[in-house]
Amino acid sequence: MTGASTDRSIVAARWATLALAAMPVLGMRPMVAVIAGWLAVVAWHFVRHPRRPSPSQIRWTLLFGAGFLLMLLDLTRATELAVAWAIVERGAALLLLPVGFLALCAPVDLRTRQQAIDVFSVSALLLGLFGYGHLIWSGPSPQFADHGLDAYALRNSFALYTGVHGTYAAYFLYLGALFQAVSILDHREGRGWRSVLFTLLVIMGAVLAARMPTMAFLAALVAMWWTGLPAARALMATVVALAVMTALTMFVPSLRERAAQVWTSEWEVPTTRPINSVNVRIGITYCAVGLLEEHPIAGMGLASVQPAMDACQQGLSPVYADEQYDTHCQPLHWWLAFGLPGLAAFLALFLLPLRLAWRERDTTYVVFLVFLLLCSLTENLLARQWGVVLFAGMNALLFATRRQRTG
Repeated sequence: MTGASTDRSIVAARWATLALAAMPVLGMRPMVAVIAGWLAVVAWHFVRHPRRPSPSQIRWTLLFGAGFLLMLLDLTRATELAVAWAIVERGAALLLLPVGFLALCAPVDLRTRQQAIDVFSVSALLLGLFGYGHLIWSGPSPQFADHGLDAYALRNSFALYTGVHGTYAAYFLYLGALFQAVSILDHREGRGWRSVLFTLLVIMGAVLAARMPTMAFLAALVAMWWTGLPAARALMATVVALAVMTALTMFVPSLRERAAQVWTSEWEVPTTRPINSVNVRIGITYCAVGLLEEHPIAGMGLASVQPAMDACQQGLSPVYADEQYDTHCQPLHWWLAFGLPGLAAFLALFLLPLRLAWRERDTTYVVFLVFLLLCSLTENLLARQWGVVLFAGMNALLFATRRQRTG
């Protein structure tokens, strides 16, 4: 009887993990329910099939959850606890998901890993098909009609129709493509449909015209080849990838438009509209660095960062009055919020597992970390639920199964 129950708990935990991997098509509130359900199932399995986590698993759980633990400690200097907690709770997945996968020893293996990344990739495809299908059927949202079908209208209409910010949708699409690229490189079965899926995801990601995700995707591909191929083949694949990405930048209108902004925008604080995502970052960077110079050691507190950024930016130029702009750099954000411990937590969160994954030649884990590390340099990846769950969930799953690789 106990054995049957244990078997059922294993099956339930694996199905719950696959549900977790469907995050690209789950809204924010459904995702919270999925995480809660997954954690409950994993805890049930742990009770039915107790297994003491190793000291190493506990250490890595604490390392992965260090950002959230800093958030909790930071609550002690918040002037309005309810406001501060509303910000902090978005980071809870940073601790909860590693607890489930590592401390509670979720029953996942190499087969579950492969199934989960396939579910993730297919879910990303469905997200893209829904968003682009809506655009083809209805056109851009009426509120962006005066923009025609430029990159701004396309990205914001996609976000409006899907409920996922265009940059984060690009994370899902490109990461799904990377997962399939690794599967193809490892000669997994179904190379034909995987190649089609990879191609569709890359095209959809490119059309969204998110600059850093596109560059991070290319960098992760290069890391994949240099991890899994002989040097000569890796060099040839890198040259081909550079040529293909150059062609996409030239011939995909939205990506070409966004790339051109880097060269045509004036690198000074904008004082009048129109603005774009290049020149608006001048004021953002100026304020973030200026505030950091005032609080380099202990930080200024997580709840204080955005009000201080708003006040600084609005003092620079009236164009910042209509919208809140965060630091757009995750390591800078944690450094400004928590001081040097925040910067140390960020570096450890990415660089320590990346070093381990590279040493073990775990290609899937390498490309995941390289991609999201680079993306976090221009976006507060771990400040929004989409990014927190994406990183925390897939990172803990890949880490927990890294030593089960074959070949």
